[in-house]
Amino acid sequence: MARCDAGGDCFATCRDGCACIGDIDGNCYCVCFRDTIQTQIVRVGGPNIQVKTVRLKTFKPRSKVTPQSKISICTHNFPIGNLAQLLDKFLPNKIVVPANIATNRVTLSLKNRPLSRILVDSGLKLVNI
Repeated sequence: MARCDAGGDCFATCRDGCACIGDIDGNCYCVCFRDTIQTQIVRVGGPNIQVKTVRLKTFKPRSKVTPQSKISICTHNFPIGNLAQLLDKFLPNKIVVPANIATNRVTLSLKNRPLSRILVDSGLKLVNI
């Protein structure tokens, strides 16, 4: 079992891998990864977090985020490509996965850090388009 905790009520326990993001507005976004089932958002909300299932393809964050925005993130055994896909919802078309880490899984726990720093620590790249 994988457990991710981005602070407060922002946490998830998943079978194969997880990622949780807590933003400055108190919103929580958690994803469980399963090899056989499409990735889904399982916890979304602010102070009154509701557990609901939303396909990652249609997920839209509630907060506007810049590379300097401070967020908390926790990932455990989460595929780097799926992390890039999740973070792309916050910074559309600005995140790149280097080919040499495309199949890696990432485990990290960073609290109240700028998103640009989180990208560097995870191995992802931020581009200006």
